[in-house]
Amino acid sequence: MRRVRIIDEPDNTYPYAAIDRQTGEIPLRHHDRTELMALCRRLEWKIEEAEQDPHAGRQTGGRRGRQ
Repeated sequence: MRRVRIIDEPDNTYPYAAIDRQTGEIPLRHHDRTELMALCRRLEWKIEEAEQDPHAGRQTGGRRGRQ
């Protein structure tokens, strides 16, 4: 079973792509994210969530060091 992650590439003709988690190749692209996900499911590919950056969206409350 192929494991893919859906990525956004807004500057491309087809802004959504399914990227193979093992090889890094992009076997499918589509203009609609929902339809791309449906196609991946029909092909029986497992859609994995993107890794979350533990620091994404986190604000630091401290002051920067002064010199």
